[in-house]
Amino acid sequence: MEVNHFPISIAARYAQLGSLENPKENWYVLHGYKQLAPHFINKFKSIQTEYRSIIAPEGLNRFYLEGYSGRVGASWMTKEDRSVDIVNYCAMLDQLNEHLNYSPEVKQVLLGFSQGAATAVRWFCLGKSKFDALVLWAGSFPKDMDIGLLKSSLQSVPLVLVVGKQDEFIKSEHINNVKNLLDGAEISYALIEFEGNHNIDELALDRVLEQI
Repeated sequence: MEVNHFPISIAARYAQLGSLENPKENWYVLHGYKQLAPHFINKFKSIQTEYRSIIAPEGLNRFYLEGYSGRVGASWMTKEDRSVDIVNYCAMLDQLNEHLNYSPEVKQVLLGFSQGAATAVRWFCLGKSKFDALVLWAGSFPKDMDIGLLKSSLQSVPLVLVVGKQDEFIKSEHINNVKNLLDGAEISYALIEFEGNHNIDELALDRVLEQI
């Protein structure tokens, strides 16, 4: 038995806050597992301004959260055919950035939340799009990511890590492992911890703005 792949053209979706006509800054925000872009993007309303747009792409894999009907969520990938999923979502995200066609003068910020953090790292390192800041919120680096590639990609780009002190998925041991990895590779970063759980916190968002 053979398993093969073939190329297709599809329509992917994204949610948007703010005008794309004259922004000075744009944020790509990548949702976590089981989330949908139209819901996730609302967590960033507090930082959307006349000159800052927010774009939330959605993972290509949607599914019912319980059984065969009801609420729906999305994910960026699973363990099944993962290498092809990575190629597909990096290509999709690059095509979205090309579609939106921002001016080179627009500051581009990439934020990944939870599962979206690993997605953001891969897009940042493997994609064609260029960013001025990388924010990883309640997530981390893919275990298969080349730390040398990450370091070279982060040259002159601030890296911000954000985690809630009561995050039920991110434990102190995990945070220490990430810090040791970055320190060992001599990659500079800012770490923001806030009182809260596995979620986007408005006050922590304000602190991210100060770092980028």
